[in-house]
Amino acid sequence: MRNIALRWELYWKGSHEINGKKNKNLKVVALGDSITQGYPFDMEASWVYILKMEKGLDIVNKGINGDTLEGMLERFERDVISLLPGMVIIMGGTNDAFKHWGKLKNI
Repeated sequence: MRNIALRWELYWKGSHEINGKKNKNLKVVALGDSITQGYPFDMEASWVYILKMEKGLDIVNKGINGDTLEGMLERFERDVISLLPGMVIIMGGTNDAFKHWGKLKNI
């Protein structure tokens, strides 16, 4: 978890300036699966919540347990575009791999 937070911090420090001025009102949407949501606990245990609390970010958690990349694409307009974010973090693919695991084992 600290590794993710450290990488985010390094990226954040270099990316939230517009014309040399700090943009403290940047809205971030985190779109993903259970890892984003905070499974197996709750959203307050998620990396999204930790960033929100530790860095004071305006970040919205749009993680859904069991979601796939196809599901994220289907809800992208509703869950991301409609919020008019300045930045989007997409974290997915784990459930897609498990969904096709049986097919992959037979190759």
